[in-house]
Amino acid sequence: MFETVFPWTISGLKSMTSQLADYIIPPRCSLCLQPCRIGFCDKCQVLLPWKVTCCSRCGVTLPAAGICGQCQKQPPPYGETVVAFEYLDPIAHFIHLLKYHSQPVYATTLGTMLAIHAVKNCRVIPDALVPIPLYNRKLRQRGYNQAELVADTVGRLLQIPVDKGLLQRVRNTHSQTSLELTERRKNMHNAFAVIAAGRYDAVAVIDDVITSGATMNAACTALKLNDYKTISAWSIAKT
Repeated sequence: MFETVFPWTISGLKSMTSQLADYIIPPRCSLCLQPCRIGFCDKCQVLLPWKVTCCSRCGVTLPAAGICGQCQKQPPPYGETVVAFEYLDPIAHFIHLLKYHSQPVYATTLGTMLAIHAVKNCRVIPDALVPIPLYNRKLRQRGYNQAELVADTVGRLLQIPVDKGLLQRVRNTHSQTSLELTERRKNMHNAFAVIAAGRYDAVAVIDDVITSGATMNAACTALKLNDYKTISAWSIAKT
């Protein structure tokens, strides 16, 4: 009632505060520090290691767009991959800051770039974005789930709902960093479970980085086993 009579008092005040903060300390490019609105200025965006040609199924870099030989033999459990960048600096550096140095602000910067890339390159617009969940212990240690923060930014910009409860990490797994490919797949086997099935026609699973694909494959397999037929894999970068 109070906000209906005086709409500026709560939501309006938040907006005014945000605008005032931007006026006093305007957002700056993460690279050159020049004022800009979306994380990287136009000049620096050109210098970023964008994914140009890659396999439309798994995102591996190819000399020309198409489907790689591995995906032709054994397709992944998702129909397409949308990856904004190669895992190279400065993007790799910002992802490292986001994941391991408690700087969640970069989720907004990187998520904005992923949204820009997805608008231009995705073939299927999902009904929902599903971030890769962290195990509860890892979530407590880090204090946030970087995939959720990225998904929040992408969802806000593209006006796609983010479902953080659809997929759950039901088994604690070892860090994938030091594991070989076979060990990574074994490590992620049955690591995820779907809590509610059949609610969306198309979903995009979001993670910060796709390395071997073991984590993304395990998450999408759980969705596929629960009758989700149109699944995409979205990520900031792929190694």
